[in-house]
Amino acid sequence: MRLVCTLLSLFFATTGGYAQSGVDELKELIKEVDSDTTLSVTVLDAVEVYDVALDGGGAITIYHENGVIRKVVRSLGVSYGRIVLTMYPQDGAPGVAVETEENYVWDEGDSGWDYSELALMYRKVSFIPNDTRPYVEEWGERRLSTPLALNDYTRLLDLAGRYISGKE
Repeated sequence: MRLVCTLLSLFFATTGGYAQSGVDELKELIKEVDSDTTLSVTVLDAVEVYDVALDGGGAITIYHENGVIRKVVRSLGVSYGRIVLTMYPQDGAPGVAVETEENYVWDEGDSGWDYSELALMYRKVSFIPNDTRPYVEEWGERRLSTPLALNDYTRLLDLAGRYISGKE
């Protein structure tokens, strides 16, 4: 029995360490991409891409190098604020996904929304290392945005890939 407990402890310790090393690698990827000033930038109008009206407009910004997507930022302006999804792909897979919801501030004095100020309401960072379980950090609470799943991340990367390759 002691051998079984030891083996299980060793298994969980090594797989947990492997997952953490994958997260650390993805954190380094974010730093590397965000500091690279040589990346080509393509900006798409989200209203045209999705063929949908957005109160505050929207953009899909693709950072790429030699046909390889390094980062995609989708920012959608909605009536209550802004929803942003930032992707840092790794080897063509999602890698890191950062979801944020920002809402306009309610101005008690004017009894209305202050459209000049956004407050961060929710942030979710999903680290999705290759061949390991995702690690998720969340802060705040979603007010009006809907949760995204892995296939949402993949669809955004596929869309960005089609645009930079000229297939869209």
